[in-house]
Amino acid sequence: MTNPEENETKGELQQHWIYVLGGSDLQSRASEWQQRKTAGGKLYALIEALPDERPDRRLTQVGNEDVLYVYARMWDGLEAVGESRKTPQELAFHLISEGLDTRHKELKIFASRSGNTLAGEGGSASYVERLYNCMKQDYPDITVYGYLGEVSPQGFDSHKTAGLVSGETPESLTRESWDNRKLRAKDNRVCFPPLPDGE
Repeated sequence: MTNPEENETKGELQQHWIYVLGGSDLQSRASEWQQRKTAGGKLYALIEALPDERPDRRLTQVGNEDVLYVYARMWDGLEAVGESRKTPQELAFHLISEGLDTRHKELKIFASRSGNTLAGEGGSASYVERLYNCMKQDYPDITVYGYLGEVSPQGFDSHKTAGLVSGETPESLTRESWDNRKLRAKDNRVCFPPLPDGE
């Protein structure tokens, strides 16, 4: 898998898509996120799910080398995302029904605690690990990322934030505190399958 930052240093801009599974407040935040990143010279576009989150083939435009963010809320004790509360199995089915090509490679679930482990009968697994396990047969090249703690599309230097505690926002932090706590989203994420050391 190619690191997006590596693509950008080689002069190629990687397309990023923000697929919103949520109400008007998340859509508004996603729009601000997209505008901020675009103003910074990155390629970001917004895709809004239908209000009832039925599949409508909206992901057919996402290229296999593009980064797809699913921006949503976690519900039911980290068991579900989106307004329609999709389990990992339901989200996997939804993405394929929305037209995400089975050769797609990079999926990021930008939802609070999507990467946190959840103790269950079969041990503990995060939402994104369970999602990866549901997708890997149909999407053999996929890497699924999740984030630790609370997330926000806001941050410093147009970076996203993750690792916040409940009720905390980037606006309540100083730049020094944000840096010292390493709250940049990419520093507070997990992925499945795990990347080899050094990547």
